[in-house]
Amino acid sequence: MRKPTAVTGILRMDQRFWGMVCYEKGVGPKPMHLEAWKSIAVDWADRALDPESDYSKAAAALTFGDEAEDGVSANVAAFKALSEDAALPVPKPHFLVGDGRESQGTVPKNA
Repeated sequence: MRKPTAVTGILRMDQRFWGMVCYEKGVGPKPMHLEAWKSIAVDWADRALDPESDYSKAAAALTFGDEAEDGVSANVAAFKALSEDAALPVPKPHFLVGDGRESQGTVPKNA
């Protein structure tokens, strides 16, 4: 870890948040539309790979806590506890037709 980072993909959910975190920490560019990204992508990659760049130095100085504990287990446990407390129904499985499971009889008829 502690490397320059660009948050990519369709910016619909938390990518905008994490993109701004990376930008504010100095380890990546500000979130932007793909068309704008094309104009800075090569410069960003060059700076991200340069160990003496501002991105690399900022990344090396980051402190986000214990890297071994990324928070995934704690988030899953919290979601499970909230689900149980609210007596929510168990989600039904969703499969993509054509993934092979429908031939094994594991896909519900209405899926």
